[in-house]
Amino acid sequence: MPREIEVLRLLPTSMTQLQMAAHLYVSRKTIQNNASSLYRKLGAAGRGDGVARAIDLGLLSPAGGRD
Repeated sequence: MPREIEVLRLLPTSMTQLQMAAHLYVSRKTIQNNASSLYRKLGAAGRGDGVARAIDLGLLSPAGGRD
């Protein structure tokens, strides 16, 4: 699974970027880069907006992000 998709699925959680990085065995900078790329692709201003946009587009389920 592409890393951006893994990051996208973690965005609706209460995990911090540092916790996401530890969970995925990558650096915090990798999470920041992936999140920024996702927000740009989704046309979102930040995490909450990105999650809402991903739900609207059917990329995440409204019940917590896990499909």
